[in-house]
Amino acid sequence: MGIGGAERMALQLCAQLERSRIAPQLLVFRDPGSSREALASQSVPVHVIPKLGRLPLAFWLSLRQLILRERIDAVLSLLQGTNLHNLIVANSLPLLACLISFRSQTPARSFIETEGRLAGRADALIALNDESAAALAASYRIARERIVVIANGVDPASFPFVPYAGRHAARAALGLPQDAFIIYSSARIAAVKGHDVLAQALRQLWDAGGAAERLLWVNTGAVQDQQIHQKILSALGPHQDKALLLPHTDAPANYLAAADAYVMPSRSESFGLALLEAAFSGRPAVSTAVGAAPILLGAGRGLLARPDDPGSLSEALTELLSLGTDSLEGMGKALHDFAQQHYSIQACASRYADCIEAAVRRRRGQH
Repeated sequence: MGIGGAERMALQLCAQLERSRIAPQLLVFRDPGSSREALASQSVPVHVIPKLGRLPLAFWLSLRQLILRERIDAVLSLLQGTNLHNLIVANSLPLLACLISFRSQTPARSFIETEGRLAGRADALIALNDESAAALAASYRIARERIVVIANGVDPASFPFVPYAGRHAARAALGLPQDAFIIYSSARIAAVKGHDVLAQALRQLWDAGGAAERLLWVNTGAVQDQQIHQKILSALGPHQDKALLLPHTDAPANYLAAADAYVMPSRSESFGLALLEAAFSGRPAVSTAVGAAPILLGAGRGLLARPDDPGSLSEALTELLSLGTDSLEGMGKALHDFAQQHYSIQACASRYADCIEAAVRRRRGQH
């Protein structure tokens, strides 16, 4: 089981889909680890089928056998790159409805050349926002009206609202300093997530001194790109002690509760689920203008910077540091209220259920 937003959405949908409508089963390439207990408590069967190589014939055969054995009516991938596997297997099973999701803001050439050739045969296509839907339609040459937009959602039980004053107790529990201004990020260390850009922006602030001296950056994300990790360390230079690059955590909500603000420095995002999780927690945020960030942080609910621009990100962080506690608390509360109103996980799960049921009906009506 991976650790990104797509995987977290899969776990949320398994928990939230109404069982009288959809009985979910989860297929993963490797053991889901600590997620297995939660899935078991929700009576969600977990199937682990390893995938090796770019043309995994053994995987496709195993997937086909699983679908037949479990009498599965529909397959849905929430991770870009696995859509192709479902499409290939569905081609050989005429009663199987196949839904594919589009998790990138713009498709990579490799996706266009592979799943793009089969995407038109899917029973439903799902994008996270209108811009992604338009890019999918143009790149894959599919009619825009065929693509359904379903935004991500967050379960408030998993990311509860924590009053701004509550960060002190959360810091004590995590062993984080009480007197620091903590900015938190939770993404994996990879080029697309822009941590190296954030490191450059922070270096500018720390070199200048002043209010930035008390700034502490905490990240909890697995290192997936060693070169980016080294770029981060190099950019931080003599200020490495002001950055805590911690291993992946299964409890990012604890760190959100401890933080003064959340930061998402991504170069690109299809949505930015982590930013939405920060919003539900009530933390003010700084983000590059990618994915859903311009909508979430509009109208004074947060601060935006240009992607891949350390200077722009440094300016946004400087503005954040200039705000008083009351302003930070008010910004976080406004962001929380907006997110709760517009990004309900229940509404998200209901829309997925609608889409799955419609796809199954269409498939059965054809045969």
